[in-house]
Amino acid sequence: MRAAKKRPLEELRQMEWVRPYELLRLYPIGRATVYNIFNEMKKEGRYQESFKKISRTCAFVKLADFDEFLLLKNEMRLAAFKE
Repeated sequence: MRAAKKRPLEELRQMEWVRPYELLRLYPIGRATVYNIFNEMKKEGRYQESFKKISRTCAFVKLADFDEFLLLKNEMRLAAFKE
């Protein structure tokens, strides 16, 4: 198995599509959390086009949609906390 090339963080932030393991470098979250967020995103209709599955082991997510989902989720939690 070939080792994945580590991209600089600045380059990762500029990419449109990233792999799940690259999100681990961009956010302080674990692998299980990434996949839990993916499952939540897939339940919402507007994020259906945010994923590309190339093969059984190769998948990509649209970074802008992932960021947007995290922000919306955080805003909902803050709103619930204020009530």
